[in-house]
Amino acid sequence: MNKTIIGRMSGRPWRKLSVVSGKPSIVFAALLAMCLAVLMPSAANAHGSLPIEEDNCARFMGRNIIHFSAYQPQFDKAGHYCEEIPKTGDTIVVVDLYNQRLRQVPVTLKIIDPSASEVEKVLVSTQPKIYSHGVIEAAATFPHSGSYQAIVTIVDGDHEERSITFEVEPSKVMTYVSRGIIYAIVLILMGLLIVRPIWNFVQRRGGAT
Repeated sequence: MNKTIIGRMSGRPWRKLSVVSGKPSIVFAALLAMCLAVLMPSAANAHGSLPIEEDNCARFMGRNIIHFSAYQPQFDKAGHYCEEIPKTGDTIVVVDLYNQRLRQVPVTLKIIDPSASEVEKVLVSTQPKIYSHGVIEAAATFPHSGSYQAIVTIVDGDHEERSITFEVEPSKVMTYVSRGIIYAIVLILMGLLIVRPIWNFVQRRGGAT
């Protein structure tokens, strides 16, 4: 139901303000919910707070756990990403070998670009090595957005190889700049939700007098 509110200040009439009762609040609430949903921590940048068994960045090889992380400190010093990373370019890739068994056998890491030619396909390739400390670290440069593959291979027993693949996609996550813009929108919407009922109350009181 439409309501027309007319007030006066300093002897001058305000312009008429048409308000559709209830509907603006619903719209603002919906927009606020959408923004909050976007900002909720995802596996991409908040996986470090999850138990390893629930972490989407972890893969199981039997009872053994292999965890993948990516960092781009030149864009976001606090960013801790999984398979979806903010931008193309230089990236620090870290693979954690959680179980002691994996730290006693040779492991290799290979990062490839399936869309590239054979000459440019391999971005990172390490030699088989025993990582007794359980951490593999490598520098990779992703030249374009799209899908890459990080392949961790375990050489066990009589040169038996077992591999796990992580799908890596640059330019899939909001950077801190875009997150800041959405935070600002959320604050504005929250302000509107808070101010509007107060405004309506003041107008009703003014009309009653």
